[in-house]
This record gives sequence, structure tokens and C-alpha cells, in this order.
Amino acid sequence: MGVLNKYAFLVKHKSYSSAGQRTFLGTDEFSTTIVGVSGLEEAVEVTNELMRQGIQLVELCGGFTESEKNHIKQIVKGRIPVGVVKLDDDDLKLLE
Repeated sequence: MGVLNKYAFLVKHKSYSSAGQRTFLGTDEFSTTIVGVSGLEEAVEVTNELMRQGIQLVELCGGFTESEKNHIKQIVKGRIPVGVVKLDDDDLKLLE
């Protein structure tokens, strides 16, 4: 991959839509695209779109299940890394 300079973060909530919840942060050296998606199907569509735009890494918010992450990893077929942000058990308890 070389130098990472195009990163994306997907946030999942049933009320989000990638058409309305999307923002871009960028400098000459690094860019971040943040996209809200309603679920797995939209996350797959957005990930494919982002890869066509040259995104080098996608991270998923902790709202994605392990199964959903694995599905997206199958779709990208090893072309880019797919990570998931997760809370540890102590922090999850704070959300209860």
C-alpha cells in the first residue's frame, strides 16, 4: 500500500443515510471521509464506492457486528484493510 493517505470511517445507525450523513476532512497529505450508513447493505455499497475513489483503509464503528465486518472483508477481497473500533467490556457497561 505504501503511505496511507486516504482513510474512511463508517458509522452505523438505522436513521443514517450515506446521502445525507457524509463529511470530508482533508489536507494536502491526508484525507478522511466519514459516512453514516443505515446498515450492512448500505455499508457494502459505500465501501465499494470509496474503493473506486481510492480509499486505502476502512474502519467501522463499534455498532457493526463481527459477522458484518467479516461480510465487508469478503466483499473487499483483501484489496484494503477493514478494521472495527470496539469498546472493552468495562466501557460497554457504561452504556447500559
